[in-house]
Amino acid sequence: MRRIRAWSEFYATPPTYADALMQVASHAPLLERMREGDRVLEVGAGTGSLSGFLSGRSRVAVVEPDLQVGRIALTNPLMQTHHVALVRADGMRLPFRADTFDVVYSQGLFEHFEDEAVRDFVAEGLRVAPLVLASVPSKWYPHLGRLIRPALRGDERLLSNIEWREMIEPVAGSCDATYYSDVKLATLAGRTLSWPTHILVTARRPPKPP
Repeated sequence: MRRIRAWSEFYATPPTYADALMQVASHAPLLERMREGDRVLEVGAGTGSLSGFLSGRSRVAVVEPDLQVGRIALTNPLMQTHHVALVRADGMRLPFRADTFDVVYSQGLFEHFEDEAVRDFVAEGLRVAPLVLASVPSKWYPHLGRLIRPALRGDERLLSNIEWREMIEPVAGSCDATYYSDVKLATLAGRTLSWPTHILVTARRPPKPP
């Protein structure tokens, strides 16, 4: 049986500066979409690398229910460059008013939850922002044997882009899901190979009725 690590254990060691920059490079397609907004909210602190990077050009807040995970994220070298607001809260019950943000995003979060919970995350994100972005590992994410997968906690659902789109469409005005390559997993001679390791989910708010 695959072991599921606690989040505080999974993120127990803060990344080095080089590790943090590599994570930023690995998720460039996600970060490119952040140009659509100046007010950004991340759901789930993770390592803190992406929000630390984004804080150089945007006002960034992070919600994280696990206080220990949040504290570790704040020690990330990129988090210490600019101010990032850390709020202890549940991503399904955000303590913000409607339209507080331009974009809500997560990286490596949705795959740990069942369909209904994912839709709750998206619906709540679309309440506080018109755009929700999520990066998840795809069904093509590399693994070593049946039970051992690099950089995975143990309870991930590795699905196709079509499955993610169909899951989220009921609560979004529009939804798209496209594959992208992770540079740290598939690089040869300095070039990223077209290996669909991740999926970028883009959900937009339903239009208001006339």
